[in-house]
Amino acid sequence: MPFAGWTSLGQPMPQSVLSHATALNADGRVEAFALAALPEQQAGAIWHIWQGAGGEGWSAWAAMVPPLDQPLMPLGAISAGLQKDGLLKMFTPAGSQVQTQQSNGWSNKWQYFFVSAPGSSTTPVQSATPVQVNYYVVVHESDNNMNVFGIPTMYQSPLARTYQTNRYFNNYHGWALVESLASQNPLNLIAEDFDATRNQDDRMEAFVRMSDDCLWHTWQTKLFSQFTDYYKFDNPSADVVLVGRPAAAQNADGRIEVCIRGSDGQLWHIWQTAINNGWSTWSALGGTPIGDPVMGLTAGGQLVVLAQFPDGALWQVSQIGQNGTQGWGSWTSNAAESITHVTLQKTLSGNLLAFISAAGALWFQEITA
Repeated sequence: MPFAGWTSLGQPMPQSVLSHATALNADGRVEAFALAALPEQQAGAIWHIWQGAGGEGWSAWAAMVPPLDQPLMPLGAISAGLQKDGLLKMFTPAGSQVQTQQSNGWSNKWQYFFVSAPGSSTTPVQSATPVQVNYYVVVHESDNNMNVFGIPTMYQSPLARTYQTNRYFNNYHGWALVESLASQNPLNLIAEDFDATRNQDDRMEAFVRMSDDCLWHTWQTKLFSQFTDYYKFDNPSADVVLVGRPAAAQNADGRIEVCIRGSDGQLWHIWQTAINNGWSTWSALGGTPIGDPVMGLTAGGQLVVLAQFPDGALWQVSQIGQNGTQGWGSWTSNAAESITHVTLQKTLSGNLLAFISAAGALWFQEITA
């Protein structure tokens, strides 16, 4: 059975789910968002589905009102996160939308993205028209203040970031480019893929695979501050370059770990050797992943990585004990097939759920080490 162990949430017929995002409502219920389209369409619509009271059962799929000037949404990744004020905010390639009250109701008013780009003076120059952002990463500080990272399509810049300036209300700094690479960028590197997470002390850190097929990183020098220049990790070897999107997550003790595919077909990982500081060299996790990895912390405190393999199935590998001190286990199959997108969602009780867009539908399963 190709989806043994998975629970199907179906699809918003007749459309197929291409990508998705999940987040927790203020009351702890999971809400899922899907970008769905007909096979022949180059754009789609946003739908959502949510858990019932107490986390029991799921609603039917419901369509979200599209922007007035864009009835069909550009295809791309979507994301969502819970603001400090307890309202969910959902991000799409064309704009964002926020709940009208905690755990219920949506504004149907779309907010568009304007990016402040570095100008010739100390005053940033803001884009005159909204920009499209095709991929987002939402990172929460320990007090649930929300940071959002993305790559704007109109700028050949490594990264942009927005964050809540009023930590208790729906106020944002506005998108600003994390542009420090420009001063040391003779190769005119362009960000290809990225992930971001927080250090144990809440400082944000971003990991970007650039157009030189190397992994670079930048971090805040202190809480709520600017980011450092970008610094490059050496590749695993002279014969191995890096491929696809990295995945970053915290170990149980707060140290960051990052994994990414190599050109040799294996998965590689690198980790902080001390809390908030210092990095190991690359080590192979093996496997034969053809899809980008996702990584999260199980209820037992062990990191787990999931990725699609050549047989079409979703495979996983986990730490044997917390913090990787006992190494990692062997890859095992989680079934599934025809996968187009994989995400992980932590529940209020600490359980880790995997969601997949596969065979036109949305599916989920609890993940254990």
